[in-house]
Amino acid sequence: MKNIEDIKAFFEDFARVEAETEILKWQLELNDYNMNIDKANSFYLSPYINFMPRPEKRRPIEIRRKGKEFYNTPRIIPPRKVFKISEHMHKEYGKFWVCYATSASNSDRIINFLTQMLFVIEKNNELKIASESSWSNYQKDGYGDEEYSWHQVFGAKSLHYDYLNESKKIVRYEEPEDYKIGLQIYHENI
Repeated sequence: MKNIEDIKAFFEDFARVEAETEILKWQLELNDYNMNIDKANSFYLSPYINFMPRPEKRRPIEIRRKGKEFYNTPRIIPPRKVFKISEHMHKEYGKFWVCYATSASNSDRIINFLTQMLFVIEKNNELKIASESSWSNYQKDGYGDEEYSWHQVFGAKSLHYDYLNESKKIVRYEEPEDYKIGLQIYHENI
């Protein structure tokens, strides 16, 4: 049976592979990226995929627009951080875990904002990300003018912040910066 430290190791492996794949996506040649996407997508419960295959070579218009130097310069993209992991029970999925984390980065900046919740389940003896929620104000029209709330990015509707009860166990790691409600969520017993 899996425990929170297993989930942390899973999350760290996922975050590392996700960052590596994002770096490969910005290279001039996309063969390495395309070879890595199955590994990156394997962390998610099927049928969700985060990375899509790309043509092996960049289109000439992309190269003209950004220049070869842009694609030949190695990018540094730090992996996501996990701030807290909580363990819960679900009538359909059994034991599941919520990883409270930063969002995926596509820049070299490390942002310590708690803005993502990744719901991890065990299926066929494998850990999988079954749902993800994002703390944002983009909802109906996409203009970012709504109130902030947890929005489902993908996954089962029952694996969402609104349905979390008090957790069975919580492990807190590093405190996030006090952005919106990140610090409040970090200290809640969910």
